Amino acid sequence: MDKGLKKKLITMLCVLSVFLSIPLSVCSLTYEEIYGELNTLEYQIDTETLSAFSNVHPKLLLNEERLSEIQDALANEDAMMHKAYYEVLKRARWGLENNPPETIVTASYDSFFSYLYEYAPSLALSYVLTKEEKYLEGAKKWMLAACDYPVWETKPDLATGIALTSLGLSYDWLYEYLDAVSRDKVKAKMLEQANAVYENMRGVKTGYNRYWLQNHMWIPVSGMACAAAALYGEEDIAAGFLTLANNHFSTTMSLLPEDGFAHEGMDYFFYGMESLFIYADLSCALLGVDLFETDFFRNVSDYILYQFYPKSAWNTDCYYSNIGDSSGRGLKTHMIRLAAAKNRNGYAQWLANELDTNNVASGHPYFKMLWYDRSLLPTAPQKEKALLKHFTDMDVAVSKTGWEENDSMVIFKSGLPMGHKENELSKTMEDFYDFGGAHVHPDNNHFILYGNGELLLRDDNYTVPKFTLQHNTLTVNGEGQLGDSDRWFDTLEFHDGNGFAQIRKAETVSGIDHIVGEAAGSYRASAGLTKFDRHLIFLKPDILLVVDDIKLQSNKDLKLRFWPQSQEISETEDGFTVLGEKTKLKITDLTKNSDSKRSETETVWVKEATEERKSVSFSKNASEWVSAKAISWSDLSAEPVQVEYEDRGTEQLFWYDNRLLTLQLDTGSFTVQEYCDISVTLSGSGKITPYPSRILKDQQMEVSILPDPGWYIESVKVNGIPVIVDNTEEYQLSSIITQDSTVEVVFNEIKIPPAIQSVGRGFTWPGYGGILFAKISIPDSRMELIEYGFLFSENHQIPVEGDAGSVRLKALVPMNHRGQFGIQIKGKKICPGHTYFARCYLIYRDGEVDAMQYGEPFAFTPQSESVNAFLQSNGSEPIPYTSYELPEQTQEE
Repeated sequence: MDKGLKKKLITMLCVLSVFLSIPLSVCSLTYEEIYGELNTLEYQIDTETLSAFSNVHPKLLLNEERLSEIQDALANEDAMMHKAYYEVLKRARWGLENNPPETIVTASYDSFFSYLYEYAPSLALSYVLTKEEKYLEGAKKWMLAACDYPVWETKPDLATGIALTSLGLSYDWLYEYLDAVSRDKVKAKMLEQANAVYENMRGVKTGYNRYWLQNHMWIPVSGMACAAAALYGEEDIAAGFLTLANNHFSTTMSLLPEDGFAHEGMDYFFYGMESLFIYADLSCALLGVDLFETDFFRNVSDYILYQFYPKSAWNTDCYYSNIGDSSGRGLKTHMIRLAAAKNRNGYAQWLANELDTNNVASGHPYFKMLWYDRSLLPTAPQKEKALLKHFTDMDVAVSKTGWEENDSMVIFKSGLPMGHKENELSKTMEDFYDFGGAHVHPDNNHFILYGNGELLLRDDNYTVPKFTLQHNTLTVNGEGQLGDSDRWFDTLEFHDGNGFAQIRKAETVSGIDHIVGEAAGSYRASAGLTKFDRHLIFLKPDILLVVDDIKLQSNKDLKLRFWPQSQEISETEDGFTVLGEKTKLKITDLTKNSDSKRSETETVWVKEATEERKSVSFSKNASEWVSAKAISWSDLSAEPVQVEYEDRGTEQLFWYDNRLLTLQLDTGSFTVQEYCDISVTLSGSGKITPYPSRILKDQQMEVSILPDPGWYIESVKVNGIPVIVDNTEEYQLSSIITQDSTVEVVFNEIKIPPAIQSVGRGFTWPGYGGILFAKISIPDSRMELIEYGFLFSENHQIPVEGDAGSVRLKALVPMNHRGQFGIQIKGKKICPGHTYFARCYLIYRDGEVDAMQYGEPFAFTPQSESVNAFLQSNGSEPIPYTSYELPEQTQEE
């Protein structure tokens, strides 16, 4: 069937079903004019399924089968059901103890409606389960009070939606127990207010009534559907209300991202989408339209699971990330229960169990009783869930170190305000309008960091106005991104400015998560940005590298801000240190190419008010800027891991924890190699080049060991093992490195050994005699002369200490100032004309070692010569000598 014809037929059926009750002016807009090309799913109500519920009660989220399941769970002491039941009874008691106000403020969202939403269904369910009359009377008290207020809102919106939901559920559950007067009064009020919603949603576009992707449409339309479903079979007009709700939510589901992500933030997910969950449940049961089969609902459990911080955060009233307008606290566990049940998702069931077990605030407990499926077993995510998740439609990536209580987590955003799917569909519209992006933030290439049990780098939470500078990203000439405004996010500016951003890469390599965001297209044309690529490299568990590659058409003032959660910030030589409650956070400027860095107190907006908060920032005036920051953290008692950096242009090198990570900016890829630390110890005077502080594992270390002049290489050891050194003047050390290693080199000073000049003269006296002379020089003052003299031998040409044929003749009188001394030999052993052999020796102490030094051996033949003539020929200073009487010659000549 032609698509346009089908839409017209649907519109005609809607008109026919309600024309008796709805003013014709309301239906003047055609289906095409309301939904255009946006409703691609075109869900249609199954009339047979719906008609089976005509005049049937209860049917809204509760029927006889579900009631029996609840009662069975309570009877069998199911812990989770009992916990929810206790909470329902507690709120019912509050409803009994408190009374509705006499009047309400119609111009705003009055607190009465919150109480009505809390008390009326709690009292109604308590009565159904206990049949205690007080709960029925309490429910009527709150329901009838709502009916007595003549005007709920000047224009149907959030208060009307939750009031209709409250009355619809309570009316349906208590239908057979309400007296006729009360029943008619509640019915009349529901018809009146549901019709007001209907007229607004069918009328000319006025903001909220076309907010396909926002709570201001979901809540009133879902409330209208609850009232219509409760009244179906009693009032013909209810079918028209349900048709409109089906068309509106069919359009919503056509636009919602397939990855299950909520662009308004987790707070608004739990607040606004609660109404979508309610509608989806009744639609599946009553209308035959199963929204849970959409990709959004199939993936929403992962969205919820990955947004939650580790359990260490839950006690600080901050449960999940706050991308968008979110405080991190508006949790409603019952929605997790429904997502788990409908998708048979054990991970979501596990999360809900953990939250309930830890007594985390959880919204409306009556929904928990209705949506808790005790047959679904919980599955801890540690077993299978990936630690990196890229939500590809909304372009948000979540990186985790694990799923335990104190694990770390990074959340990074760089995408379109309401996702790629919405963007593609909105391109078909000639007259684009905002589908509900008010709660989006202008925060592309922004990230949040949680580690060591606390939030380290924060978001700005729920703010009005919306400013880029309040996020961990870039401003240009003080200006932010498209959509940055003094009120709500300006979706039209982003659309009309052809804004674009995306996560280009989210991958895990060698246990390292690498996310690349592309955000230059998020800025106004006046910024002149041609490139703003941000690389987040999570070196788990406690280092995050942030590398920004920025290019512009001309020089501009660039500022990169980081907003620490803790305000105890101190500046260091290379960055900043932030001390949290239990964490030391370091933000290190690796590139060190900023014009300035500073920690300053800035005025920031928080929900239409201001407060003072410290940021740390790095600024530069340039047309190109590659900025690399290392963010690391540890316990307060320890020091965060240090990262070393080397800039090689398109290659960025990071040294950490015995690894080298090389990032290629041109390709966006990286490699990781292990390296070994080399500890070098040099003793004495010399050097080793190149100095080997680290070597890639299994690579060859090749260095030169060079002593300084006057020194020599005494020893070399690698990992304590001596190396044979073949050249003490320069040695080339080559070794394969497989582990952290030590190199020990000892250089020793070159010492000039003692010099010895010796000569033998035979001076014959009458009958016998002879003298050996020597001159000793000790050039090194550090040497100590211990002993000196001659080794004498009758027949060994080279006398050696210890040989039987050698005699050691020690000088017993000091040498003269010239170092001269002599040894006189007496005895018949010395015969003129006979050749003897001698060798001067000395013993000197070098440090703690004694060494023996020899002069050259020589032969001598005693001659007839005057000893005095020889002594006089060697100077005026006498040469002292020691006399020895040698025994008679024993060997044959």
